[in-house]
Amino acid sequence: MSKVKLDREIIISKLQKAVKYVPSKTMIPAFDNFRLSVQGNVMNIIASDGNIQVTLNCPVSSKDAFTVCLPAKLLLKTLMLFRENDVTITMKSDTKVEVKSGKSKYNISVECQPNDFPIMRNEAIDNEMAIGQFFLQKALKMTEKFVDDKNTVSNLIGIKIEQIKDRMVFTGADGAIMCRYAAKPLSINKWEQIVIPTETASKVASLLSDKGEIGISSSSEKITFFTDSTDEDAFQVCSVLAKVKFPNTEGLFDKCPTNSIVLNTLEVKDAIKRLSLYSSGDSPSFIIQNTNDKMSINLSSNDNLQNRDGEEVITLMDELVHPIVKSFGSDYFIQILNNVDTNEFEFFFNENEKQPCFIIPCVNSEEEKLASFLIVGRMINV
Repeated sequence: MSKVKLDREIIISKLQKAVKYVPSKTMIPAFDNFRLSVQGNVMNIIASDGNIQVTLNCPVSSKDAFTVCLPAKLLLKTLMLFRENDVTITMKSDTKVEVKSGKSKYNISVECQPNDFPIMRNEAIDNEMAIGQFFLQKALKMTEKFVDDKNTVSNLIGIKIEQIKDRMVFTGADGAIMCRYAAKPLSINKWEQIVIPTETASKVASLLSDKGEIGISSSSEKITFFTDSTDEDAFQVCSVLAKVKFPNTEGLFDKCPTNSIVLNTLEVKDAIKRLSLYSSGDSPSFIIQNTNDKMSINLSSNDNLQNRDGEEVITLMDELVHPIVKSFGSDYFIQILNNVDTNEFEFFFNENEKQPCFIIPCVNSEEEKLASFLIVGRMINV
């Protein structure tokens, strides 16, 4: 009869993270369970839906080594309703487990054996690198927002991770806008371009912290994110890769125009939000163009259907040398500015109406230049 003692608060915090990987509906009943494996003073908690799997470590006290599968949501809800902090899980038999805390005691039927729980493994590793958790979290959270999982252009579903010179570059796009985040890895063995699902990016980002490093390895089929196994918050996530061929977007960034103006992030964002009130339809837009004095630009909306219009004048820090007349979707522009965490940004534009424009946050050095955004303008007649 194997027994393990746990701290209720610690195990709940671990299971709350793991339960996000348990599918709401599954064709494989085993995935409704947590796979709990006790070895010494550590319990490995595994949850999976077949496409993505998480492994978390939890400190425990046990004289025996054993593995058991328990209904994930039932176990978590039971533990959350206990009042005492000391919890004991006892294997009564291969088909029954007792969960006890204080004077409360419950028997849980074991309907899944460990051998019935498929474990994802990433074999034949092709790529390996290590990167700071802070930078990976920032890259995944930011680029994931720019991917539309329902995009009709299937090649844009997912986040591209590639090595460009000495940086790891993460790219997300939906066609009209694009986000690129470039950070230096701590170490790299080899790296070929891969594409990860946005679900993977979101779930991995939720586990990352502001400190420490994380290792990443990938094969042609899967990717694994892992932290130091001795850390109390250690985790490992294994996921299938997105089977898409992401377009070569790097060529677009190589052609970033040289014409630019520096703008205040909050001032422009608030102006566009006000202008959106004067546009009808589901996709409001605005026009940006230079004024006669060359020291300011004009942002305007013009809604002929509602017979109303708005106008905002933004003062520039430097003289506008090259003329600009561009139209953009207001929601797209706001989405970009919501991810600019600096007071000012540099807006790069080309006089050719068909060429995309770029938004790059203003930073103090090239080392800090991590994020850049591309936005495609709309055809206009002015």
